[in-house]
Amino acid sequence: MQKQILLIFFVCISVMGMAGGKLKIPSDYNIESRFHYGFIWPHHESMRYLQRGHIPAFDLRINRTMHIENWAKLYRQPDLGIGFYHNNMQWPDVLGKINAVYGFIKIPIYRKPRFFINYSFAFGTAFMSEYFDVKDNYFNIAIGSFTNVYLNFGMEAQAAISNNLHFLLGIDLSHVSNGAIRKPNLGLNLPAINIGIKYSVNPQAINFRKKYVPDENIRKFDVLLIGSAGWKEIMPKGNTYFTSSFWVDAGYMITKKKRMGIGLDIFYDASIVRRMERKEVDESVRRNKVRQGVHISYDLIFDKIYFTIQTGYYLFVNWNDDINIYNRFGLRYHHNKFIYSLSLKTHLGRADFIEWSIGYALFQKNYKK
Repeated sequence: MQKQILLIFFVCISVMGMAGGKLKIPSDYNIESRFHYGFIWPHHESMRYLQRGHIPAFDLRINRTMHIENWAKLYRQPDLGIGFYHNNMQWPDVLGKINAVYGFIKIPIYRKPRFFINYSFAFGTAFMSEYFDVKDNYFNIAIGSFTNVYLNFGMEAQAAISNNLHFLLGIDLSHVSNGAIRKPNLGLNLPAINIGIKYSVNPQAINFRKKYVPDENIRKFDVLLIGSAGWKEIMPKGNTYFTSSFWVDAGYMITKKKRMGIGLDIFYDASIVRRMERKEVDESVRRNKVRQGVHISYDLIFDKIYFTIQTGYYLFVNWNDDINIYNRFGLRYHHNKFIYSLSLKTHLGRADFIEWSIGYALFQKNYKK
């Protein structure tokens, strides 16, 4: 791990050196490197044996300060970029190592000329070197697949050492799971503290004092129709079932960067039949693979990208299922009236299935800002 940290540090210094020489990097780009020190948070009692001491990790990020775009000025000129994350899980034969690539946005909460407080979201793909295998790795009950979703939320303080160099100190939480595509899928939650450096190519070129200049129009009301497909696995391992959903959402923009909505959901889940065989329910009820629900939604808007959170309640449930409340967390990309979405449906934090979606804005009403 020490060799890896030295390698990443050497890469950062080399890139910084090239930035001041012949290498032409746009003036609003930044390079960041962090060292993380954390542990496994056993959110299930059965996971405690997976803890093998504290866990070192590092990441490298390349990003751009979004200071010209109108939407970025609503968020105090955030950083938007890509990153690479590496984690040594301290149990090589069972948990192995995590390598992840991701996109992220870092948004200032408090900004002064030489001191910042930021929060960040990251979303990407994590690759596990070791995962559950019924013969060779049955101790790994957290992760059941090589490819997984990587999520990270962090808070940090950023202090200027010089005009170009900043010191970073923060806390973060990383989450790795596959959304129940493969079982087991308890997931890994990894809280950590982190320390790092940020190199800005030309911070003087960025004017943080510019005021927000509105576009001509913005959507005020809209009605969205979205359909999805996916699959899930339930225990015993090897039983994979098709899932899909269809939902309609009517929304209203309460500010230029926030949207609230209400909607209806229809879910198809072929695994319900198998699950209901284990419960004392009537056979005619057990054959019903469709559930209906209502939801409320909240969207945070970054230009054409929407980060959405929904909470819903199943209607007409006539069997003793685990819970009637469901949630949806995801990202949507709006291109004209077409919508492309990736989201995770859960039951109060327990993954149900991933939704790969496409949709259409059936109705839009604009107004002048």
